[in-house]
Formats: sequence, C-alpha cells, structure tokens
Amino acid sequence: MTESEWITNVLSDAKNAIVALTKDTPSEYRDAFRKALAYKLIIPHGNTYRLDEAGYLVLEIGGFDIWREMVHKKTQMDKQPSITVRGNAVFGDNNSGIALGAEGVLINTGDNAHISSNIETKKGNFEALAKKLRDSYVLDEDITELKSLLEMDSPNEERRTFGEKVNGWISKMIIKSLDGSWAIGIGTAGNLLADAIKAYYGWH
Repeated sequence: MTESEWITNVLSDAKNAIVALTKDTPSEYRDAFRKALAYKLIIPHGNTYRLDEAGYLVLEIGGFDIWREMVHKKTQMDKQPSITVRGNAVFGDNNSGIALGAEGVLINTGDNAHISSNIETKKGNFEALAKKLRDSYVLDEDITELKSLLEMDSPNEERRTFGEKVNGWISKMIIKSLDGSWAIGIGTAGNLLADAIKAYYGWH
C-alpha cells in the first residue's frame, strides 16, 4: 500500500475509535499514524484517537495526497504578504518584496501591490506571532518550544541576527517542511519564519 493508503487506514480506524498500536503493528501503520498526528488529522481522545476536522476532509475528498496538494495550493495563494501597520508605506512588485524603514512604516511602490489588514504583529507580542504561525500550520508544540527559546536566546540587535537557539528551531522547522511533517512548501518556510520572528523582535 502507498503511504496515503496507510494514512487512510489510520483515519478510518480513528473514525471508528479503534486506533491501537501494539508490538505487532506494521511499521508503515506506525509511520502513517505519526504523520496523521503531526498534521492534526487525528487528536487524542481518552484512551484512543478521534478524527479532527481535517481528518474527515481527507476521507471525504479521497485521500491524504489530494488533501496535501490542496493545502499546498492554499499555501501558495497565501504567500502574498498580509500585514497591518499604522504607517502607510510598502516596497515591492507583485507583493514579492517588502522593506520597512522606521517601525510601523511600510512603503509600496510596486505594480499590482496589495496590503491587507487582517494580521498585526507588534514588537514583543508573542500571541500575535503565535497566531501567525498557527495560521501557517505550525503545531502548538513547536510554537511553545519557540516561546521558550525566545525567552532564553540572545539575538544580535545591532546586526539583527537571530541567536543560536532560534536559528536551530528554524532549521528544525525547515527539515519538517522537507519531510512533509509541516504542511508548507520549502520555498515558503524559511522566509515565513524569519519574517514572523523579525516582526516579533521589531526588526521590520
């Protein structure tokens, strides 16, 4: 069976509340279970697991591969920057380049540029950062880890570079995007995380 079919088996079992891992469980089923859990297709429920909303959708549309492609397409559509500021200015063509001067000021001189106002990340506001990450499918456990690292790390404010701990976390997340355990494309992952954390530090 393909990986997608193994994941379908896991989801079907979760739908019937009979997910069970034993010493005799095939390694392919275990791998599919871990991936379903990482993507939040299933969530703990008492002594077993139940389908989350995304898990039902996977079953309804015909499999994990179809669902992941759908998520990927949505991610590509969401690559357009979405930032709320009190200033009035953004640089870039087709929303592909943003450069900020003074805090809270963006300037837009590109063609077909667009600014929407549904996300606001303020300096030092971790909840705003966490929301940005959740909206980008980052798991809560990874967000919690980042919060701890931000509190311990020592970024270089003058050079505006991250500390060793935060850099390590970003590297781990990029690996997740490569192996498929984070539902976002590798081409988006690095810039998304770096921009979000820079906004938290007030470096934009």
